Amino acid sequence: MGSIEIYRLLTSIDKKVDQIMSGLTDLQAAFAALQTAVAAAVADIQALSAQLTTANTEDATVESVAQSLNQTAATLNAAVSPPAVAPAVKAP
Repeated sequence: MGSIEIYRLLTSIDKKVDQIMSGLTDLQAAFAALQTAVAAAVADIQALSAQLTTANTEDATVESVAQSLNQTAATLNAAVSPPAVAPAVKAP
């Protein structure tokens, strides 16, 4: 394998790394936007739940809807929260 071929391979690898990093940056931006949207949705759901809860009514249906809204907010929040990353364990 000649030095020109090695140079071409390294150039190709470098371009692919740039493409991967660009894609990763785009993915991170999309994830941040999604988290912002979900945080707003969760806040809206929680606000509606609070309004229903403080509506001074004893209607079981209203309480049920408020609980459902709280569960939906929790589920939505959990679905988009980044999972905890376990630390890498070194082999003995």
